Amino acid sequence: MQCPRCPDVLHKAQVEEMEIWHCRTCGGIWLDFAQFERILSRDYRALHRLASTGALSTADAEKAINCPRDQFPLLRMRGEGDPVVYFVCLACYGHWLDGRELKRLATLPLTAKFEKVFRELLE
Repeated sequence: MQCPRCPDVLHKAQVEEMEIWHCRTCGGIWLDFAQFERILSRDYRALHRLASTGALSTADAEKAINCPRDQFPLLRMRGEGDPVVYFVCLACYGHWLDGRELKRLATLPLTAKFEKVFRELLE
């Protein structure tokens, strides 16, 4: 698969029991829906080795990108209060995280990932 951010191809990388697609140039990762949910539900320290600050400028980070699997436009997402921006394909439900977003996700404690859910449950 082609990286949606740069001219490099995506390479398979092993993160604990998951095999994900990773760009060695920009540091982004491609995950299917189940993998994305697994990452959010666990404290994946193994993501630190893939995380990078990313070489994207702010302008590049705002550019529209297409799904590496099926070339449909990816939808930019950020939950209310979430520091992490990610992209979703509405055709295959895959998720793209840019390198610097992956770094933010990898450094968040598990409770921060679910802070919004906890707040809603307690209200």
